[in-house]
Amino acid sequence: MTAPQAYVLPLPRVGQRPPSDTTQKNLSALGVLGSDSGAVEPISTEPGTQEIRGYYRGRYAWKLARELKELASVDGAIPIYGARDSDADGYYAIDRVEADAVEAQAADWLQQYTLAITREGSRANKRRAVRTNRGQVDHPFGNATTAEVGVPAAATQVQWLDRETGDTSTPSLVATRSAELGDVEIYDLQAAPYANATLTYDLDYASMGDVDVRVWDYRGVGSRTDSDGVVAAAKVFSTAHEYAGERVISNGLVRLRVDQSPALSVERWDDANSTWTTQSLGTSSWSVTDIDIRHIGMARADARVVFSDGSSEYPLDVSVKRGWTDPLWMEVDGEGGTKPGVKDLLDPAASGQIYDPGADQGLVAREVVQ
Repeated sequence: MTAPQAYVLPLPRVGQRPPSDTTQKNLSALGVLGSDSGAVEPISTEPGTQEIRGYYRGRYAWKLARELKELASVDGAIPIYGARDSDADGYYAIDRVEADAVEAQAADWLQQYTLAITREGSRANKRRAVRTNRGQVDHPFGNATTAEVGVPAAATQVQWLDRETGDTSTPSLVATRSAELGDVEIYDLQAAPYANATLTYDLDYASMGDVDVRVWDYRGVGSRTDSDGVVAAAKVFSTAHEYAGERVISNGLVRLRVDQSPALSVERWDDANSTWTTQSLGTSSWSVTDIDIRHIGMARADARVVFSDGSSEYPLDVSVKRGWTDPLWMEVDGEGGTKPGVKDLLDPAASGQIYDPGADQGLVAREVVQ
């Protein structure tokens, strides 16, 4: 049985009593970090919002509680799954998250939480949807006219959907790329038969998040996991997150890292050797002075990055997108063309695509595409 999850976060607990029916319920959860036993237990039934209540216990309890609170910032519905009664699995909107220490002296290792959610459907009546809002961008890194849209290779029933007419068509696969946690299939929005088409697909709950874009706060720990292989870095879901260490934006193929200096580095996933390798950047007198992460989504994460040569500053927007092998660097309106030194610095790790698909993850009714 899959351990209960709220998107990519665990809902650890012990013990289970399966729901007697599929009506909405309050749910209780109790667990130990690192354990995958047990399941959600219903404690009462009421219409409207459901609640999952439980505890995080262990070394990083406070971190997981903070991540769960930030998860409420995610736009749209997330998958919540893994209960013994599979009818409870589905897509839920987060209405409210409360998380705090059970006792002040145990704040680091014992946290209680309440997750208030509203069911928006399941795989039985919904399909995942990547909505697009295509636009042309300015940069000096190339002029490729593709507009790549990535979806998990584990997805099935992939279709283009015309949001206005409801027409659908089968897309042509452009490429399959092996990322850190799974393969990504690439489709070209430019080849879609509809203006600003939506790409729809079905995917099992457990695979959701494997190849999504992820933002991390390394909290000064140096690496994502500690010496025991437990995730020590913090997953970031809110643009209001206060970083305690290196900021990392990753899509499993390429990742940007900005440390506290601040200094920029870029790494690429080497699938043959299952490791991240450093991408050498260009020689330049320009360096990063600030990064402001402004959008965190499943299909992309966007930031404003400021560069300086010691006497002047120049901003660029950057977007790390699901399935792309390079970040998309974009000129900011009113700031003029990219400074030559900034171009030299970023050229080895900059996409040449001039169309931004503007992809965002959502849901559509199953009957719309069938």
